[in-house]
Amino acid sequence: MEILRGSENISYSEEVRERANSPGPWSLYLFLRLEHPVIRKQIESVIFQAGRGRYSQERIAREYDERLAKIKSFTHISFGKRRSHTTEEPFGPKEIISLRATRRDMGKCIWKRLHISEAHEKGHVMRFEYSEEWIQPFHSRKECVLSGLFGDAFDFSCVEFKEEEYQNYRVGSSACPKISDKEIRKMWIDDISSPYELAERMSQLKNYFGFCGDEIFTREYLWYARENYIQDTNYDNAMSPFFSAILSNKEGAFLELMNSAGI
Repeated sequence: MEILRGSENISYSEEVRERANSPGPWSLYLFLRLEHPVIRKQIESVIFQAGRGRYSQERIAREYDERLAKIKSFTHISFGKRRSHTTEEPFGPKEIISLRATRRDMGKCIWKRLHISEAHEKGHVMRFEYSEEWIQPFHSRKECVLSGLFGDAFDFSCVEFKEEEYQNYRVGSSACPKISDKEIRKMWIDDISSPYELAERMSQLKNYFGFCGDEIFTREYLWYARENYIQDTNYDNAMSPFFSAILSNKEGAFLELMNSAGI
């Protein structure tokens, strides 16, 4: 079905509308994709690239099996104030889901947001090496190894935040309350524009449509999610700037990445 972007009434296919806002536990969709041979091969390939020769394919495959077994069998729960996150432990990364922070921040529909957070953090465990950094020669500055792979699909230069978001950050942060909007924006962009974070927000889109294997994510799915995802889920964990960074001239690169980077 032809879709004209920018028109007032966009008609989406029945398949896209029916798959949107999938009600199942999103971690189950994640597990099924991670078990799919095509997605697994993609992830292992990206991790090998991120390792810059430091990880053998045998090691990557072994740790893949170990991590997948762990995230399928157990979820680490916290009642502390810190938000859900993934941390590196002596025996590998693990996800920590904060029930207290979720209840404090979310209000209604807690179960939905817990599902989203759980799948997001478990995805971090599997794609932990997407965060790998290296020091640029002659600059002594760290840069994500996969920035080149993910960079063509996003442009955060025009992404802006509301003044109330800056003020809320100052109230909730232990940093100096006089920190400038410019400094806050840089910290936010540096965080959410990293391949490590981009990959899991891309994964959220596949979960939103209930993708369980190597289904092709098309431009129609992207446009529908851009219009409906935040309203349907009632949860905006930096998805607004994520969508804003996928400019029209970046959509082709985004879709290619979405279908090849082990999402």
